[in-house]
Amino acid sequence: MLAEARGQGVARLLVQAITCHPDLQGLRRMALTSRDAKGLYERVGFATLANPERWMERYVPSIYGAAS
Repeated sequence: MLAEARGQGVARLLVQAITCHPDLQGLRRMALTSRDAKGLYERVGFATLANPERWMERYVPSIYGAAS
């Protein structure tokens, strides 16, 4: 997020729009990653993983080419 937009509630509104969308109400689980917004996501119902030992990832940081 752009620094000048921080603290104005934009991210909170976006997350609420996603989690409240009617087409997503039947989902059992939503997962996300965050570098620095844990508090934001906790306020809209996200929590740390119940069973982190079950989760795995395949991470390829260079898949989109050089970072700019």
